Amino acid sequence: MDAHRIKSLNVGKSKNRLRFVTSKQKSKRASADVYRKYKRRIGVTSSATREENVHHFRPSKRIRGEKDESTKDNEQEADVLSEKTTLSTELDLASDRNPSEIFGQCYRELWPLVRSLPEIIHHAELIVEIMLRYLLSPEEAPNQKSVAADLFDYESTQPKRYQVNLATAEIFHLLAVCAKDLRHEIHVWLHSRILPRIFVDLLNPPLSTSGKQSIPLDVTITEASFRAVAYLLRYDTEKLIEETNALKQKEQPCLEPMRKHYGATLTNRRPLIRQLAAQTFAPLIRKLKTEAARKRHLRRVLRALDASASENPSPAKSKLDADAVDGVALLCFEIAKGVAGEMHTKGAFVIDCVLNGVASQKDKDFPLSYRVASAFLSRLLGFLSKQNPRLLLSLNSHFVSYTNEKDSPLVGRECSISSLLRLTTEVLSFDNGAINIRGTASESIVSIAQNSRDWILEHGHSPVIEEW
Repeated sequence: MDAHRIKSLNVGKSKNRLRFVTSKQKSKRASADVYRKYKRRIGVTSSATREENVHHFRPSKRIRGEKDESTKDNEQEADVLSEKTTLSTELDLASDRNPSEIFGQCYRELWPLVRSLPEIIHHAELIVEIMLRYLLSPEEAPNQKSVAADLFDYESTQPKRYQVNLATAEIFHLLAVCAKDLRHEIHVWLHSRILPRIFVDLLNPPLSTSGKQSIPLDVTITEASFRAVAYLLRYDTEKLIEETNALKQKEQPCLEPMRKHYGATLTNRRPLIRQLAAQTFAPLIRKLKTEAARKRHLRRVLRALDASASENPSPAKSKLDADAVDGVALLCFEIAKGVAGEMHTKGAFVIDCVLNGVASQKDKDFPLSYRVASAFLSRLLGFLSKQNPRLLLSLNSHFVSYTNEKDSPLVGRECSISSLLRLTTEVLSFDNGAINIRGTASESIVSIAQNSRDWILEHGHSPVIEEW
């Protein structure tokens, strides 16, 4: 009888048995989408449940006519100074869950500063500095807080290397909670302190001078870092979408200061970081107030990518270009992606921007923006539940405009038409050799074919177009 009361390890094929989850499996489940409910899954951080309670809290519905005690209390005037803040509550919970020495030191420094909302606003700079110092530890002093004088000194001849500690995951959660309490008040330190601390010190550390191979960053920490950044951007959206270029004050806001963080994230050599970065930045771009601002931001990203290309790249530079193309294509895809199998209502402009970038090139060699368009359209077609005619309609409209254009040079138009034809063949789906498209989309294919024939009859056989 005693043997039946002992719980043993389940080694069968049951779903409830203990299983080892590899880093590859964790990477597939990782997500930086903070606008949908985040349920507990294998491989997420230990603060997943508390994250839902803080950022996705929904009060329970009461029966009509029933008036509970909390409603009566809320009707009376409450003293704001005596109310407990979300940050203080989560700080106490984190202290109970994390008994490490380094987090205990962080707790004792933060506790007297977060007792009320006015105190948090008054000590906001000190609170952010304490969190960033305990977020990472110096490589030469593991599980110790960073020295304040060494932080954010990226122009030094000997840059510091940092590593995660036992308090890193908890502080990422507390940073997101702090952003919820401060809202736009945290914007002052976002570009100068918080994002460089995460994107540079954590995700892109300098090379080691000792020659030792650095420990690979855990998937859980990587996911927690981008979820914290996503919450920071979510609660600071009001200030971010109003930012302009410091050198062009009269320019309309288009998230120009955010582009300096794309190089460390969207072009990173790790696919997981590129994926999470695209999921983090895409909602912010969609929240720009006008479609012209969204198009301007995306056009500048594509132009900067083309400008970074070289004529005869080395193998290392080719690998960097491939990573950059993949990252920008992921960003375009995350902007255009909506619910399962559908496009986002504010994501249709991405197709026009990408096709304009392809059609406007005047060189016979396909630039990096063409590779972005190819990768983006391939991902989008694989995501859509049914053949979306908008892709072919956009291709047809650009094709007609460039075949009928008379002002531009003939060679430039040949390159544009060749690029659009090549993209069209990649977008089409075939079934036993026949084009498997009906309805409005099939009319676009007929129109593209007719315009191609008219072009060849009018200008003769072009070596650029004959290739396709």
